[in-house]
Amino acid sequence: VSPAKMREYVTPNGSATYFDLAHDIPGYQAENIMVWVNNVMQEPASAYTIINDANGRPRRLNFGVALATTDTCYVIYQSTDNFTTLPQQTQSVIHNLKII
Repeated sequence: VSPAKMREYVTPNGSATYFDLAHDIPGYQAENIMVWVNNVMQEPASAYTIINDANGRPRRLNFGVALATTDTCYVIYQSTDNFTTLPQQTQSVIHNLKII
């Protein structure tokens, strides 16, 4: 469970494409954290994703490309809740639900 509004810095080394964070990211959802590179907010899911770390926990911030050693990067956790992603079929049912 990630602590709300806590900031964590990562240190680019010019070759690493991912960074293991200190806390789980609920539901593997990139939207549950805000990522800043050189003080520019990054777009969730297109600039970075969340994948399992070596212990199978949703803690690995994956950029897919290496950040330069001169880059600064930090993460702000958005929530303390455990979110889950609903199966696609359930999402479709909820999307089509009408309230009257």
